[in-house]
Amino acid sequence: MAVSTGNYAIKVLKSGSKVGDGYLVGGETHAANVDRYGRSHGGSRSFIEVFFGNKIERRLMQTEVVELLSYNAVKDLVEYGHNIPSKSDSEEPDFKLRPLFVAGIPSYFWSLVHHCSNSSLSVTTSVEDMLKYMQPELDWSHLERGGRSRTLSEKAKENRRQALMAQGDKNEGDATDIDWDLDTPSKDDKDGLVECIGPGELVDDFISILALLAEPHECKNPRQLANADPEVLFAHLNNKCGKNNIPPPELSSVRGWVDTAQEVSVKEIMLEIVDGDEEVLRCLHSIGAASPWDLTCYEEESDFLAGKMVEMGLAEEYKALVLSWIWRAQRALTVCPWLIDFSST
Repeated sequence: MAVSTGNYAIKVLKSGSKVGDGYLVGGETHAANVDRYGRSHGGSRSFIEVFFGNKIERRLMQTEVVELLSYNAVKDLVEYGHNIPSKSDSEEPDFKLRPLFVAGIPSYFWSLVHHCSNSSLSVTTSVEDMLKYMQPELDWSHLERGGRSRTLSEKAKENRRQALMAQGDKNEGDATDIDWDLDTPSKDDKDGLVECIGPGELVDDFISILALLAEPHECKNPRQLANADPEVLFAHLNNKCGKNNIPPPELSSVRGWVDTAQEVSVKEIMLEIVDGDEEVLRCLHSIGAASPWDLTCYEEESDFLAGKMVEMGLAEEYKALVLSWIWRAQRALTVCPWLIDFSST
């Protein structure tokens, strides 16, 4: 997501700024006081305008205006969400506060980001760290999941195996699915590269020069281009173009090629994760889980994700596959770290 990559900016709105169908007066709207849980009760409210990237939608920058909750309101919301008691006899709470829940409430989420970004601490780009910063004395051990790579826990792997066994799905494909890997195609795809590089009289020359690159920098198709380092490509192109009296591309152009290849590749990778099922991918997109990074956020909420998919019309048997998709997504992030820049939320 945008916060994880630092691809966002927040501006506190001043007097005269447009908010919805109206304008702020005196730097704030005349609306309501805010209690300790951020609810309004007559007084005034502040707003912020957020600019953030969303590559999965092919929109590099979006804007959103949300109410700015006070620092103390956010702090209390974090404490309240952390301490919701269990409805059962178990000592474990039924609900554990996680970034996924906070991200579903824009004013809560962006207020948290705003206050943590303005803290005296070094800038944090992890929502988990922001929650810990707001309430450092609370137990956040349920958030310790190994950092960005989000490797699948042994418990999750075992849950998945049990789900498959309960379904009676024991064929060879399922038995070896835990060893699934994301393979980058090696076949030439000139047409695909043309789509990424764009039209131009030198496009064929650039593609021919890129084809000369050897492993690990091979660049014969969009998937390989998506994994490439733009500076390595630029240096190679600059050298070969000079020798052939061809005007080299700008570094910014090469970066654009790689960005486009990544946008094209992310859907292909998601289809590989869900075994080519377009209906599943459309469903995940509607839920806001249409990228590998999105899927990894559901490791501890896989039952919730499965339930939402069934509500949207998918068959019950898909429930047993959700953990498999999450594991594959985690593996994809390891193979292609750039995937972390793509989120549908």
